[in-house]
Amino acid sequence: MKEDIKQEWIQALNSGEYDQTTQVLHDKAGFCCLGVLTDLYAKKKDVEWKYSSKTQCFSLANNTSVAVLPYPISEWSGLHSPIGNLEEVKDRDHKPQSLSTLNDEGFTFSQISDLIKAFL
Repeated sequence: MKEDIKQEWIQALNSGEYDQTTQVLHDKAGFCCLGVLTDLYAKKKDVEWKYSSKTQCFSLANNTSVAVLPYPISEWSGLHSPIGNLEEVKDRDHKPQSLSTLNDEGFTFSQISDLIKAFL
């Protein structure tokens, strides 16, 4: 992952600016950790979020992805896993964990930012 974007992401996760949600990048309740990264991209590239009443969540105007990191954000950030795989962090079955799963399992943005700092 690109170091400058990683540092911006960590700062954004710890800023208190974002409410946390699960299962999607961004809905009316807030953002998942990957949604925060997507929002940083949207702000830098001047891309708007669009709400869909069908999916009950937001996606970027130029992409339909609502649950995984869109490809343009992967390219921009250097995070080449659509769910934020962390090979070094294993679950109880010794399978790699992902930031997406940890977010959905209740890890706070602060805990997730610590993992990003340590493993990305």
